[in-house]
Amino acid sequence: MAGDSIEAARRALHRILAGLAPADRFAFSRFGSTIVHETKGLVAADGANVRAASEHLAKMNADLGGTEMPAALRQVFALGGTTPRPTCS
Repeated sequence: MAGDSIEAARRALHRILAGLAPADRFAFSRFGSTIVHETKGLVAADGANVRAASEHLAKMNADLGGTEMPAALRQVFALGGTTPRPTCS
């Protein structure tokens, strides 16, 4: 991924970060042949963490080799977290 593709990905991810609420949690991981977790697990979407992720994103390049999607997804899902469950009233 290079040129227009990486720029489009950056723009999309910046919009996602901008849409997070302080109560949200997120993880920022990059992957190719290797996986790099830019956050240590799930972090609060507070100003400092969103700003740090945005700074990493601005410098991000597609420099991790070929995309190994199954391994990347396994590692990201292993970060944990909980899914809110709807409540009945």
